[in-house]
Amino acid sequence: MHCANWKCIGFDVDGGHAEKLRIPAINCMKMPKEMSFAFGALSTDKVGTLYHAQKRLSVSGRDSIVVFGMGPMGLVWVTIAVVLAANVIAVDVVEERLRIAKEVSAHHILNAKDKT
Repeated sequence: MHCANWKCIGFDVDGGHAEKLRIPAINCMKMPKEMSFAFGALSTDKVGTLYHAQKRLSVSGRDSIVVFGMGPMGLVWVTIAVVLAANVIAVDVVEERLRIAKEVSAHHILNAKDKT
């Protein structure tokens, strides 16, 4: 439930695919000075979307999650699932991406090229 003045971008007002976008002030948050613009933009869009999806799925410690593809979105999905206490299995074909997945605490790493 959101406050009465909150506007959903893309529904109540034009969204990100519009030629021009005006964000209602009620939807804005001040970023900490030490946070870069790029990190702030990534955090609000990608992290928020993936966190919301996992909360809607009710991900918890009793769940196992398989994430296919350890690109930026896959790595964020792994990180959030670990924070929510799920058993996380990361799958990719690129060893470097699987190494990063292990660094962000994926519990199991699978290379899809492996036949075993």
